[in-house]
Amino acid sequence: MPFYTLGMFPYPSGRPHMGHVRVYTLSDVRARHARLHGEDVLHPMGWDAFGLPAENAAVARGVDPAEWTAENIAQMRAIFARLGFSFDADREISTADPAYYRWTQWLFLQLFQHGLAYEADGWVHWCPACATVLADEQVVGGTCWRCDADVERRQRRQWMFRITAYAQALWDGLDALTGWDPRAVAVQRNWIRRSEGAWAAFGGVEVFSTRIDTLGGVVAVVVAPEHPLARASGDPDVQAYVTHALSRSAVQRMAERAPSGVPLGVDVPHPISGAPIPVWVGDYVIGDYGTGAVMCVPAHDERDAAFADAVGLPVGSGELRDAGAVVDALEARGTGGRRISWNLRDWSVGRQRSWGCPIPMVRCEACGAVPVPDAELPVLRESPVERPCPRCGGAASRETDTLDTFVDSSWYQLRFCDPHATHAPFDKAVAARWMPVDVYVGGLDHAAQHMLYTRFVTRFLFDRGVSPVVEPVAGFVCNGMVLGDDGRKMSKSSGNGRDPVGILETYGADALRLAVLADSPVERDVAWSDARVEAKARFLERFAGAVDRYLEAGADMAGPDAGIGACIAAIDDAIRTGALHVAVARIHELARALRPLLERRAPGAGASLRDALKAMYPFVPGWVEARWPAWWGAIEGWPAVVSAKAATAEIVVQVDGRTTGSIAVPAGTGRERIRELAEAAASRRLEGRAVARVVVVEGRLVNLVTA
Repeated sequence: MPFYTLGMFPYPSGRPHMGHVRVYTLSDVRARHARLHGEDVLHPMGWDAFGLPAENAAVARGVDPAEWTAENIAQMRAIFARLGFSFDADREISTADPAYYRWTQWLFLQLFQHGLAYEADGWVHWCPACATVLADEQVVGGTCWRCDADVERRQRRQWMFRITAYAQALWDGLDALTGWDPRAVAVQRNWIRRSEGAWAAFGGVEVFSTRIDTLGGVVAVVVAPEHPLARASGDPDVQAYVTHALSRSAVQRMAERAPSGVPLGVDVPHPISGAPIPVWVGDYVIGDYGTGAVMCVPAHDERDAAFADAVGLPVGSGELRDAGAVVDALEARGTGGRRISWNLRDWSVGRQRSWGCPIPMVRCEACGAVPVPDAELPVLRESPVERPCPRCGGAASRETDTLDTFVDSSWYQLRFCDPHATHAPFDKAVAARWMPVDVYVGGLDHAAQHMLYTRFVTRFLFDRGVSPVVEPVAGFVCNGMVLGDDGRKMSKSSGNGRDPVGILETYGADALRLAVLADSPVERDVAWSDARVEAKARFLERFAGAVDRYLEAGADMAGPDAGIGACIAAIDDAIRTGALHVAVARIHELARALRPLLERRAPGAGASLRDALKAMYPFVPGWVEARWPAWWGAIEGWPAVVSAKAATAEIVVQVDGRTTGSIAVPAGTGRERIRELAEAAASRRLEGRAVARVVVVEGRLVNLVTA
């Protein structure tokens, strides 16, 4: 059966660090384990080559980003090979390759043609250090996700993706992500965040509230500094306040203990009583959440109470009314009604940088923004800016903004399935064999960025009949970060990275692979320690001595030892469930149990050693290959041992991502048998449709993807 495992591909902005080693060791162990079990494995690698990281690094060194990136790719590829990562070399892709970004541009045009890519004036997050716009998801704690500079709020015209059109679908789809790390689902649920409430019009100012029952206690309407009403005020005091408020990010403003504000000097009518309500501008209101205006009800909201106390507004009435009756009254007057609001905002995708995928649009004075014809793709970075308009033939210029790097990475899971396709971004039938990704390894910090964007793009392509699946990833493993000496995430941008090359040269790849998986669950952060690698190197050296002496004397291949088999089964179970730190501990137990058998040449020691080396192979492939005798043939087939777990697992059965029931199977049941049981259980839902792909999340879920 097909098995697709993938690590989030890296930015080639320098040498790899220990975070890379951990991610790709995780995916490589799963890939090698699946191959030993007879799975047809897809384990590709590519390069997130465009974007700020590579450009900033190149500019700092005074070299061309293309040259710098190519050098880094070659360097990282060589280091990954030394680490024993079993990537599919013939499937390698780079987002900076015109053969790839031609289809990223095609994706943009598809979104544009369907009204989901558009240009608009609005408030954006601006990083002064990187000199570019950032998406909401790229602002972390009020600072730039790449350089930690304080982010400013500015108005500018910007290319956007209408991801909000998929808010409900993305929200509903979260329930089907049972194979994801629950923390990642929670992050997306919080970021999309669905709020049921009501809108109410105070004259020309519209507000949204989830507590419309408090409408009787309104003492003011407070608008954000970004609100058009605040920006249009001719009062110098208001303008000075707005300028000061906008010098801080939304996150910084929300974090202020004491909100502030100034009156706009105008009143608006209450939507039911018609009573005059004063309008204020306040820094605790955010322009791009809801309508950018709130009704201030100090009697029932802590933030409103803090604002009222700070500026001297009354507390107001604490009387509550039935929410339904209030909405009915608003609807009867035409001044309000029921509404669902989303925290999710449209995705800002334009970037004011040169090292990126050119946006395939042309600006013409007569025609406006005109898409580049498909036959002219790709628009190369080196293409002349001045060019004729595709529509009228007059003088025009191509768009000089480039796409956010997260657009580049929003669809690469699909491209890996068919990386050499030229007639389309990928062949749907080929992608159906592999998608969705069975095991995807990456950081939790991308759960509200990359993972949200790739879900949106995959759903869009599914709706267009291009993608064979509605969700791109069945199993998402959120690996913890590797921390440097300063306690921060180890990375090039933080300057606290530990160069793997020095570790490789001193201790070897296999000791490093064991060390990055040992002692801590994969989802937890781990502090880097050279001592841990040294300990693993000593362990492998000691065990190698016993193995080599036994093999040199000639292996006795009588029946295997049962105790060794139980230990191997425990390793198998630990890999399947993702508890790789447990598997490493079992490898140590395996060595302790096997060494005395080898030393005294006990009956069955040879067969036990062969099984043990197979079980160790996913973790320390180079070490195993160095002592695998030629007369044993190829390293293939997982040892035929009894599973350490005899319990029956209850597995959810889905058809195209929708739950249809469950099946009970003994732990350790093969994927082919699980497929048979699932198809039998879902026969009524399938209704004769052919199953193109089966996704199995070990012990939890089987999803039958139909053609």
